[in-house]
Amino acid sequence: MTQSHAAASPMSAAINPVTNFKPRRTGIILPLLGGVALIICVTLFVALRAEWFKRPDLPVAVLPLEWPDEATTTSSTRNQLRSQGLAQAPDPRLIEIIPEGVLPARSTDGTTPLAVYARPSAPVLESQPQVPMVAIVMRRAGIGQLMTSEAMLRLPPEISFALSPYASEVDRQAIEIRDEGHELFLDLPLAETMSATDDPGPKALSNSLNEQDNHLRLRWLLTRFPGYAGILSHIGGDAVIPINLRHMIIKEVEGRGLGLIESGPNKPDAEKQNFFRSVIHVTIDNDLTPEAFDAVLSQLEATARKNGSALGVANITPLAIERIKRWSMQIAEKGLRLVPASALLTRESRS
Repeated sequence: MTQSHAAASPMSAAINPVTNFKPRRTGIILPLLGGVALIICVTLFVALRAEWFKRPDLPVAVLPLEWPDEATTTSSTRNQLRSQGLAQAPDPRLIEIIPEGVLPARSTDGTTPLAVYARPSAPVLESQPQVPMVAIVMRRAGIGQLMTSEAMLRLPPEISFALSPYASEVDRQAIEIRDEGHELFLDLPLAETMSATDDPGPKALSNSLNEQDNHLRLRWLLTRFPGYAGILSHIGGDAVIPINLRHMIIKEVEGRGLGLIESGPNKPDAEKQNFFRSVIHVTIDNDLTPEAFDAVLSQLEATARKNGSALGVANITPLAIERIKRWSMQIAEKGLRLVPASALLTRESRS
């Protein structure tokens, strides 16, 4: 028993050094790793503070610039650029605030909404001063928003638009139409319409109403949106607007510096005319074939050649957009000049 125990003792003595060495190695490695990590952290910190990893700055060329004493582009001119030459609307000089809204008005210096909101016409070459002029107004704009958008985008900016006072989001649609360069007119609803399908709506002027009610309706209609150059007073065909309504409309048009496009005789009446006016020479109906539509446009051309100018009115329809777009691309080749409707207002009133 004693020998066995003695024999086992040297083996235990040989194993104990290995067993005792393991904790000694772990005790050395952990502090060593901690020291390395500390060195790495300190190195990264110093590197970041010293911006060792910052990308070198690219070379910069400095050019001297001569700045103008005053700004060359104002907010007003920027708006004109966005609106393809149309002035900002509403112009604060040209408004009258009433409980119903904002009315167009002459400025204190005599400036008129017609002069400011009309689309400027392209200058005429001296070699061609007598080129006959034609104008078209697209009425009932805003009633169908998608159709109105298609018309204002596809038709040239010389085509004028008469925006319905009943249009939804009428202010927004007025802005969008003018932003595409089209001048605006107020499409004045009249109850004495000759078309059974042309509903004049609940605020239409009517010969059956008394003067006070018609005047209240007219003022409401005039406040519907800003930026229009005049009024389109359209009945249809060769019908004449009732005299009492016409006098009321003329009084507002003249006093506020607006233009007037109206149905009726081609010659102004004998009364003194202190406003800008044009008559509708051709009305383009809705229920036409493409061939018939083109024939009416040809009639408009013939009237322009005979009188020096002619104005047509058409409702916004897919056919009207298609045929007028095609016609407008060929008008110059026919020896005619497409102009905004406002150009005929000033011409006919002075002729």
